[in-house]
Amino acid sequence: MVRVAGLHDQVEQKIDARGADQMSAADVIELIRQRTIDLRTRLCRCFVEEIRPALAEHGIRLISTRRRQRGGARVGGAPLHEHRSSLR
Repeated sequence: MVRVAGLHDQVEQKIDARGADQMSAADVIELIRQRTIDLRTRLCRCFVEEIRPALAEHGIRLISTRRRQRGGARVGGAPLHEHRSSLR
């Protein structure tokens, strides 16, 4: 992250200090951005297509914290936090 911050500093200060690859700081930032987007897409796909279904096979459901705060999250008639504590 320090390297990326340094690249942003170079762009803001309009410093054209190219590395051995002859890429500008702005070009490197764009490559990092695109790679980050690709990795996030891959992670989301893996979660939706593999992790969540595998958890569901074992009876594990994930809920949002908003739903839990409203008191709507119940498992087997018991509030979720009671169900979770009985698993210990």
